[in-house]
Amino acid sequence: MVSFSLRHLSDLVNGEWSGEPDIKIEGIAPLDRANDKKITFLFDPRYIKYLADTKAAAVVINKEHAASCPVNFIVVSDPYVAYAIISKSFDNTPISARNVHPSAVIDDSVKLGENVSIGPNTSVYSGVTIGDNVVIGANCVIRENVTLGDSCCLHDSISIYHSCVLGNNVSVHSGVVIGADGFGIAKSEGRWLKISQLGSVTIHDDVEIGANTTIDRGAIDDTVIHQGVKLDNQIQIGHNVSIGSNTAIAGCTGIAGSAKIGKDCLIGGRVGISGHNTITDNVTLIAFAGVRGSIKKPGVYSGGIGCMEHKKWNKIEARIKRLDSYIKKLKKLEQKIQVEEENDTNDAD
Repeated sequence: MVSFSLRHLSDLVNGEWSGEPDIKIEGIAPLDRANDKKITFLFDPRYIKYLADTKAAAVVINKEHAASCPVNFIVVSDPYVAYAIISKSFDNTPISARNVHPSAVIDDSVKLGENVSIGPNTSVYSGVTIGDNVVIGANCVIRENVTLGDSCCLHDSISIYHSCVLGNNVSVHSGVVIGADGFGIAKSEGRWLKISQLGSVTIHDDVEIGANTTIDRGAIDDTVIHQGVKLDNQIQIGHNVSIGSNTAIAGCTGIAGSAKIGKDCLIGGRVGISGHNTITDNVTLIAFAGVRGSIKKPGVYSGGIGCMEHKKWNKIEARIKRLDSYIKKLKKLEQKIQVEEENDTNDAD
């Protein structure tokens, strides 16, 4: 079992340790369940109540709460960032053997880089270029003329349609589909006509794509995911969408075609963004928000009605249904008042 000293982990995050520097730490656990072999983290104020009774080997903590810590600790400015860094030391993801499985079908024209791993039953079609240190899991389909940059990791059961381009260090989780046709249809004489999707998908370096996310190819121009974007599971990205660098999007969000999202945005779960709208840089969208128009100013935006007791919601819903009739009555009342005020003014003259 891998283990690290408190001093070593503190050095990794440029922290200040207190306690036993050579104590051996074998993993990570939650604050309320950690034992004397595990390190834990306090980055959410809701968990301060567990600090006094923790049995952890050490706590990564900020300066404000360090005085209340009963065990070894590492003081850092941002415990959540430290958690991200330290977690890599305990990552137990198996390392794939660097070879091509005998059951994989690789076209003779494929350009394979060095140190490439391709799993069982994967198919790689003609014209594909695969960079160095790429890992492709089992049952993947890489269609014609796809390009994969160096150090990409494709987990099992991924489909990448023709001519898509992935940059370096792109991580794609199982079930992802990249480059399927966008939803382009036109109605003629009562029937839907399919619009051929002539663009592709371009994904820049250091992007991570969560399981079962779908990224449609562009109708004419490419759908583009810029550097450092992080996509959660089960996200739908429509054709010709552009997502700016270092934006993070939570699960079950839907982004309709030709929407443009800026840099450094945070988008919560189940957000809906309608097509052809632009969201500027540094925008935060709270979960369940519905974006029906462009957002031109950075800031935090939300929408929708939060969860409440069912009886209370039924009353509110009933009032919402009557809202239109209330507005009509209010307009009539305003008109009546306006007429009376005009009459009073005329009488005064």
